[in-house]
Amino acid sequence: MLRVLSIIKNTLSEAIRQPIYLIILLCGIFAVLASPYYTLFALLENDKLIKDMGMATLLVIGVLVSAFTASSVVHREIENNTLITVISKPISRPEFLVGKFIGVLLCVVIMEYLLGSMLLHVVRTKITEAAYSQTDYPVLIGYSSAILFSFFLSAYGNFFYNKPFTSSVVNNLLVSFTGIFFLLCFVNNRWETQPLTTNLDLQLIIAILLVIMATALICATAVTASTRLSTGSTFAVCMAFFLLGLFSDYVFGQYTTTSKISSIMYNIIPNLQMYWVIDIILDEKDVPLSYVYQVFGYTLLFLMAILSLAMALFQNRETN
Repeated sequence: MLRVLSIIKNTLSEAIRQPIYLIILLCGIFAVLASPYYTLFALLENDKLIKDMGMATLLVIGVLVSAFTASSVVHREIENNTLITVISKPISRPEFLVGKFIGVLLCVVIMEYLLGSMLLHVVRTKITEAAYSQTDYPVLIGYSSAILFSFFLSAYGNFFYNKPFTSSVVNNLLVSFTGIFFLLCFVNNRWETQPLTTNLDLQLIIAILLVIMATALICATAVTASTRLSTGSTFAVCMAFFLLGLFSDYVFGQYTTTSKISSIMYNIIPNLQMYWVIDIILDEKDVPLSYVYQVFGYTLLFLMAILSLAMALFQNRETN
């Protein structure tokens, strides 16, 4: 167990040091924080569009981070022959692979947490498209200040103490975003105090949790592909998995009774549409917790299947 925890820690620290990780994170932050402005002329439907676009951002960001992170921490170790050093110690290949998967998954969860926590407050932002609406300046100023503070503190630590800039930014964003999130829970758009749960959308939290489950499947797929493929090929596999899973009902589901191949593909490829419940929420319907439990069990079964495939592919992988 301690060996696996060591691999998880090393994977996590190595992944968040990658510049591509910070670039994808900043793109996601900008997309979520600026979403109220490019839904300005949505004919009083901007709140629905903000939720829809925010959830789509979380899902796409999960695909990108999974593919690039898995390639950088798994495939690169194989290509650079550093894997020989690891498995020459009393560490089995399954332990190595499980540690890498959990490390990659934590990287994705960190990013989803940052973007998801910000989205929960951004959805209450009302751009002044009507006389009765009011821009939520506490949200805009709060998160903008947290971003600037995190970059300033990271630059200071990098210049004076030689701390890695990228990982410092991510760590500082975790602290600052968490603080701003809880602070904004007590402040409304008029800078007045309010109860903690006034603006927290429970259904949106459920939608975010389901998206995180979907990205866990994509993480497992990325780790599996990276045991044999390069970065570009791993990215292509993740995108194919994402698109086929998202349109599984349309591509395979309607042909299950007439085609054996479609029936097999429909059963072996996870149906990612199950994780996309924002349309239900926008129709002002509730997602029951029982559904979340069922999807969680569905996710665990597919994770075990995908990781079993990864171990089978990795077991005979040449390391020299």
